[in-house]
Amino acid sequence: MTILFLFPHLIQPGGASNTLFKMARGLTERGFTVKILCANASEKIRIENSDLVIEELKIPNSNSMLYWIFFLFWQIKINHEIKKNTGAILIPSVLPSNWWAWLYAITNKKVNIIWCCHEPSAFIHSSEWINAIPNIVVRTSAKLVRPIFRALDLYLERRSSNVFCNSEFCKTLYEKTYKRDASAVIYPFIDIKQHTPINLKKEYFFTVSRLSKFKNIDRLIIAFKDITLNHPNFKLIIAGKGEEKGNLMRLSKALNLEDKIEFTGIVDDQTLRELYENALATVICSEYEPFGLVPVESMMYSTPVISHNSGGPMETVLPDKTGYLYNDMPMLIKNMNSIIEISKSGYQKMQLECVLQASKFDSLHSLEKLIDLIIKTSKV
Repeated sequence: MTILFLFPHLIQPGGASNTLFKMARGLTERGFTVKILCANASEKIRIENSDLVIEELKIPNSNSMLYWIFFLFWQIKINHEIKKNTGAILIPSVLPSNWWAWLYAITNKKVNIIWCCHEPSAFIHSSEWINAIPNIVVRTSAKLVRPIFRALDLYLERRSSNVFCNSEFCKTLYEKTYKRDASAVIYPFIDIKQHTPINLKKEYFFTVSRLSKFKNIDRLIIAFKDITLNHPNFKLIIAGKGEEKGNLMRLSKALNLEDKIEFTGIVDDQTLRELYENALATVICSEYEPFGLVPVESMMYSTPVISHNSGGPMETVLPDKTGYLYNDMPMLIKNMNSIIEISKSGYQKMQLECVLQASKFDSLHSLEKLIDLIIKTSKV
């Protein structure tokens, strides 16, 4: 059986692309013929994933106005490439790759599509996301076309044979948006590694994410300022890059925290592991994350998590066992102080709970559920 994954572009590493590669490898190891079709892929990503078949369309990326202006022209090319894989089950994920599959299905009704739904397309269904677009021309254009895109998205989605969501929270969003039942919840593929807790943790909090407004790193910096009043030796390490980095650095300077906050940029896997396992806690301030890989990765390395009490982390973080969930800024500060002041035995117990909880999200569980859904879809 041939599986054709559709993905917008593979330029930078990210949670969705990492899940894509792990799904592809898992299915390949189980005997499926797997290909990945994308607009473009960076040389670095192609080299790192040379064991996978990645085919590039060589069209503009979806973050380019050129892509949307000549959308139908690119779709003709996409249809032509998909048609070369007759009989393949299509598994698209984030916008616009889901549209590629759905538009192809209009004239190729026998094709089976399994949509990997990370969340309903935010730039279509969320006015908050559109309002956060920094470029005023793009933002205004998005607002003008939103009603048309929303109606088209709801219409096209019916072309999916089956849909799986990456969390129960995402499933709720999907069913509310599209008025259809999701076929399954399949958590993102995470290779859980056996890990022995490091009981001696360094005096720093850690966070890793894209530095965008929706990740709320500014809130973490403000909360951390309060922490330093009673714990001046503590530091905050922020990994990742994004359009908000300059603003966050200026905020750190304004709060006199330049010597206590380190911005590492994007780090390699080994460095990321070391940052996780040596941190006292990993803090996540984004709200309503569809799933969120960071909490599970942190717990895998025996590091407790402090996260906003919403979205996917509500399914992964066990309050008072593997970390804390907070609702507001005072509660966030309280949780950060609590993890600093916890007894050694209490912290060690939390570490063991973290490793145990992370093991429940191993990719083997997700792979079995995905294969079951593929077999079910092939019989339709």
